[in-house]
Amino acid sequence: MRPSLIIGIGGTGMAIGHALKYFIHTLLPDNERNNFKFVFIDNDKNQFNDFRTKYISEIGDFTNEIIKITDFFPFDVYQKVKAKEEKNRPLDKIYNDLYQWYDPTVDIKPQVYDEGLAANRMIGRMCGYVNYTKILNGIDYAAKQLKQIFQ
Repeated sequence: MRPSLIIGIGGTGMAIGHALKYFIHTLLPDNERNNFKFVFIDNDKNQFNDFRTKYISEIGDFTNEIIKITDFFPFDVYQKVKAKEEKNRPLDKIYNDLYQWYDPTVDIKPQVYDEGLAANRMIGRMCGYVNYTKILNGIDYAAKQLKQIFQ
């Protein structure tokens, strides 16, 4: 069996990934379980301790598998990007990059989004972009763990 890195994004990704992890750890023999590493990326603080992870926390390195991106306040980003749209103001590079995902029909509230994004793709993309380094480091950590096992 080949080594596999499984990445779950958002609530659905976490639910499916945790179910897959459960099946791998209950159905496969011990010597094959190490072929899998998991990374889960989400901003919903409730996802980290609810029923979807009830049986999974005892399986594997749970604390290092989840990349929590709950510290995102998109309203500031939204206001700057919206100003470019309305007044043609120049943007710093980060905001200029985010401008490609700007959707004027989406109303972003002045709040921290830490209980899910409800499939709002624009906010999700902004959150991922702003947390790019954190996400990349988490994936890199899991990939290095897999490589160490097979060296």
